[in-house]
Amino acid sequence: MLRTEGKFTIYKIEHQWQNKGNWASSIENEHYFTASGDCWQRTGVYGTFDLEEAKKAFGEVVSKLDKNRKFRLVCVTIEQSKEVLS
Repeated sequence: MLRTEGKFTIYKIEHQWQNKGNWASSIENEHYFTASGDCWQRTGVYGTFDLEEAKKAFGEVVSKLDKNRKFRLVCVTIEQSKEVLS
């Protein structure tokens, strides 16, 4: 559940352990896209609305060697609206 109604395009980093299994939201998102950032404040999601900021963070994550994880940068579109029922 998002904090506010609306449609949001969010860029996030995901990882996969040992090149198998499901992709998951990476802990690196919390390091590069903090809770004081606009994305977290508006949606409650660790990520960014800015593609260039996402590319920069992704480049820094990939430059650090981690033999156990594979990383990717994803774009997530989330839409939320409320409907009054009574």
